[in-house]
Amino acid sequence: MEFDVEHLSYLSKLEFSEDEKKAFETEFSSVLDFVGEISGVQLSEEIENDKPILLSNLREDEPKESISREQILANAPKQKDGCFVAPLVVE
Repeated sequence: MEFDVEHLSYLSKLEFSEDEKKAFETEFSSVLDFVGEISGVQLSEEIENDKPILLSNLREDEPKESISREQILANAPKQKDGCFVAPLVVE
């Protein structure tokens, strides 16, 4: 299967040296060939799930003692009014 290493590096915002491009092309090509082989496999029958999840086997939710807010925020690089402060990532 053919692909353009330059285009993939542009889309992924990665930079490759010439040696890395050759190695990537070889390795990625073999991965794509393997995916092509897998997609060609014909399944003759459906696989049945012989072990259904029984809702009766689930445990009840029970409140438990947890870590205090002060303990959690003790390692926070920045905090304000008892909450984590994270950098703005959306303008």
